[in-house]
Amino acid sequence: MSGKEALSTLTLSTKDILDGDNFKVWKQQLYLLLKRLELLGYIKNKKLEKVDGSNLSEDEKKDLILVDETIDTYYKKMIQEDTKAKEVILNSINHELASSIDFISSTAYEVYKMISGIYLSDERDRIEEIKESLANTIYDPDSNTSISIFISNMNLKFKELENLKEKLSFKDKFEYLYNSIPEELANKSNLLEHQTDWESTTKHLIEITQQIKRLNEKRNKQKPLQNAVTNLNISENKIKYQENKKTNRDKRILKCWNCGKVGHCNEY
Repeated sequence: MSGKEALSTLTLSTKDILDGDNFKVWKQQLYLLLKRLELLGYIKNKKLEKVDGSNLSEDEKKDLILVDETIDTYYKKMIQEDTKAKEVILNSINHELASSIDFISSTAYEVYKMISGIYLSDERDRIEEIKESLANTIYDPDSNTSISIFISNMNLKFKELENLKEKLSFKDKFEYLYNSIPEELANKSNLLEHQTDWESTTKHLIEITQQIKRLNEKRNKQKPLQNAVTNLNISENKIKYQENKKTNRDKRILKCWNCGKVGHCNEY
């Protein structure tokens, strides 16, 4: 993309503004516009990857960019191109729809997926589809997806439900969250005792999960050292045993030339 085109994305938009009844035509216009700007890949694929920064060193964070309005979530790369794609989408939809979407901390892929989800299927079917997805969502502590990104993805689904006029209560959100995490994590985080509001509850879970991860990593680092010390002690004990065994054996066969008794010797 030329410098002139890059600067003009702030004012570029599709010919027709998406208003709810023209999604099919609008989608084609957006496709062609983003393709001309060499930005199409940012709505078709997850080109802009989010990473959890809670366990990264300051040196590792230097090459990353903090996601706006988040505490410790970072973009890996290509944020400028992704932002341009979001600007085009923002300019191409009506105010009501734009005000219901988080353009700041969402990627262009996430924004477009949310818009597509609203208009590609019947609203009732889409609501059931999202709820089924939430019910089947499972957090795996051993996966590459951090708990903060996992919850962020849940929030996107909750927001999409709101856009479909299906706003969930805190109780409903909590049940989806509680059923999506391993029982061990729910117990260790004492999650049932932290049912205040969604933001406080998820913040508590994120902090505890990250703490557990750090403690487990520290323990795993210490295990090889502990095993090495244990093996060293075993080796030393074996050597001492063999030495004592040899000494005792030698003493049994020694006979004192002076007194004639076995077990010691009289040095000259």
